[in-house]
Amino acid sequence: MNDTSTKHVFLKDENACLGLAEAVTKLLQIGDILYLEGPLGSGKTTFVKALVRALNGDVTHVQSPTYTLMHSYEADMPIIHIDAYRLKHAHDLDALGFNELQESAISCIEWPSKVGINNDAHSWFLKFSHVSEHERNVEITAPATVNFEWAA
Repeated sequence: MNDTSTKHVFLKDENACLGLAEAVTKLLQIGDILYLEGPLGSGKTTFVKALVRALNGDVTHVQSPTYTLMHSYEADMPIIHIDAYRLKHAHDLDALGFNELQESAISCIEWPSKVGINNDAHSWFLKFSHVSEHERNVEITAPATVNFEWAA
């Protein structure tokens, strides 16, 4: 990626994930897309739930949209959550109405390699990996304008 900033974060538990989400929300803008990569159970949906909580949204119904493909959550900034695992092409996102919705929300896309990745000034890449049962590593690549002078 060109013109990016990268940070590596160790998460010891779900509370640390919430701390990361709170820090990230201070840097997000409407229209930003967070591409979430990582194996099953690595924390992608947990991060989305933490993001909704950090933006004062109701986390009661936050879950992976594996079968519904897309969920939206009301919060201080609306959040669109897509699980692209069962999608095949970028135009599948169009069929969901994603292009119109993403302009007025923060978007989180799990399994983005299934539908292609837009690498622009609104693109964030979060790669989750297992360390242990509860611990995770996250590599965050954000637009170069993002200042990572925060601790998670």
